[in-house]
Amino acid sequence: MRWDKINFFLVIIVILIVAYFISTILIPKNCNQDRECFNKKASYCVPAVYKPESQGNIFSYRILGSTPNNSCTIEIKLEKASIASSQETKELFEGKSMTCKFPKQQLAVAPIQETSNILNYCTGPLKEATLEMMIRKLYGTIAQNLGDVLNQIYNNQTINKITNPSSYTTNNGTIS
Repeated sequence: MRWDKINFFLVIIVILIVAYFISTILIPKNCNQDRECFNKKASYCVPAVYKPESQGNIFSYRILGSTPNNSCTIEIKLEKASIASSQETKELFEGKSMTCKFPKQQLAVAPIQETSNILNYCTGPLKEATLEMMIRKLYGTIAQNLGDVLNQIYNNQTINKITNPSSYTTNNGTIS
């Protein structure tokens, strides 16, 4: 009878240990908007969810777990774009996510939010949308400045023709 009670208590203790393990390791901790909570979980690559707001945009960071090559997989999603965002921006980004694989040692040293080259670690529609927006902005900047550059080139050529007419000749030897 005494061994039955001891076995019963041992089984209860084992069940409690397993339940604790499942609740702390396998079930993601909801850090809500607590950045420190998320960064602590990320430094150990323990499942957690973090939903920060930045400039009116609501993001979702979800630690999915470790990979065999010593990386930590984190999903980043733009859940809701800012009210101030254009309709084009909302359509391009809202609801899209990317999956990132960060080296564990990097997350132990610096928080994910301070990683400057975050896109190098990620794949997915949110990364594609970010790159598309960067290309659009770059193209817009080039297009805006191209007219000024062409005018400067034209003006420099005109000044050169006036100040140094001998350098501009045609096939029949006349100045153009």
